[in-house]
Amino acid sequence: RYDCAIAAIDRDRHCVIDEAGCIVDYSRLVLATGSHPHVPSIPGIDKPGIYTFRNMDDAQRLIVRQSVSRRTLVLGGGLLGLEAARAMRRKDTEVIVVEHTSRLMGQQLDARGAEQLRGHVLSLGIQVLLGSGVEEILGDSRVTGVRLRNGREVECDTLIVATGIRPNISLALRAGLHIGRGVRVN
Repeated sequence: RYDCAIAAIDRDRHCVIDEAGCIVDYSRLVLATGSHPHVPSIPGIDKPGIYTFRNMDDAQRLIVRQSVSRRTLVLGGGLLGLEAARAMRRKDTEVIVVEHTSRLMGQQLDARGAEQLRGHVLSLGIQVLLGSGVEEILGDSRVTGVRLRNGREVECDTLIVATGIRPNISLALRAGLHIGRGVRVN
């Protein structure tokens, strides 16, 4: 059934209730509630010119933005951040990736693999700044740049936030399920 969100889980009766009040019984229940972008609490994060990159709607907004952006800064050197950087580079926009850790894709790659990846990213014409996160987003009416934790200021007209994801756990919480970084099972 499409466009029919589940509003509640009744664990005692082994059923789910959708937004229209329809009840559907289950013998086993799989929660596939997705996730949403993690947006860090950085002063200025709500300014126009700041985008997240997580789904097709985000990608469509960035495609439109790509034609007018001259300097894009991507916050996050993980897989999504690097994909966003590569996509924005296609129109000869200057692109800079800022990663607060000492290497790209630090969760997936060891130091050697991360260095090889950095070399490849640089060969695509994408700048990489490692080991310094964003302290503040600059600009009065829209983003004009960022101030890094090391004090350096970097100008940009577009900021893409690709700093990870958070699971959608509200349904599980309302059902009284145990939560850690996601829903705990068994």
